[in-house]
Amino acid sequence: MKALKWMVLIVGALIVLVIAALLIIPNFVDVQRFKPEIEKRVSEATGRPFTINGDLDLSFFPWAGLAFSDLHLGNPKGFESKDLLQIGSFEVRVKLLPLISKDIQVSRFVVEGLRVVMEKAKDGRRNWEGLMKTSGEATPEEKGKATSEGLPIKALAVGEFAVRDASHLWIDHSKGERKEISDVNLELADVSFDKAIRLSLSAKLDNKPVTLQGKIGPVGSDPGKGTVPLDLLIKALGEMEISIKGNLTNPATQPGYDLALAIKPFSPRKLMGVLKQDLVLQTADPGVLSSLAMSAKVQGDQKSVHLS
Repeated sequence: MKALKWMVLIVGALIVLVIAALLIIPNFVDVQRFKPEIEKRVSEATGRPFTINGDLDLSFFPWAGLAFSDLHLGNPKGFESKDLLQIGSFEVRVKLLPLISKDIQVSRFVVEGLRVVMEKAKDGRRNWEGLMKTSGEATPEEKGKATSEGLPIKALAVGEFAVRDASHLWIDHSKGERKEISDVNLELADVSFDKAIRLSLSAKLDNKPVTLQGKIGPVGSDPGKGTVPLDLLIKALGEMEISIKGNLTNPATQPGYDLALAIKPFSPRKLMGVLKQDLVLQTADPGVLSSLAMSAKVQGDQKSVHLS
């Protein structure tokens, strides 16, 4: 009994020492001095310039945290845009001890000022090609095994999840095209396996507003398998309103869906005008295609689709 008592005391003392170290070390270690080495390693791995111009912060207890600002991943020479990727600021905080039991508790995951520019040059080169050096494609057996094993997570809880002021620009110099999605703001609430995740997304497509709101889930204790309910409302370009309700089944293994789709009355003529596109169907009567509505039941999987 005395030996057991001493063992408990020693283990307890070690735990206290580890916790104390996790609390104290970040206050004495200057993480900023590691930035040049991090930048060098990322540049070598991606084959393009990489910089973190702002502060880099790490914390370890009780929340393992990472934060940085003003990150840039550059483009190879010969492209219009200087950067492929830039991030204004990023912060994530994950509770440390629950990770031992595969319980992921995230208090904060926030990305601000994310900008991605995908560019295709006149000679066909793309600025994202050769970004990461891979060791080879996984075999079908390896992919199947990974899918069947599912996620190595027992529980998930996320407090704040947000992507704010994001944008994506597509440039195709061979066709003279530029398409931009800007002012992207995504908020997720009640992120867990056993609750419906509330979703709110807003953006501008070539400066035209698009919003998506609704609920997805619960996804269940084995994400990617089973039935996942969804209830979404899409408002696009100030002209269309689409509601989607129903279920997804086994989205990660054998995707299927059973959905009710409803499109409120809108004018295809006005919509094509907003998009600055000509109508595919040319009509003698200018009043034709001024009002269209639709409702349908959509069921299907990877092999077939059924409409009713």
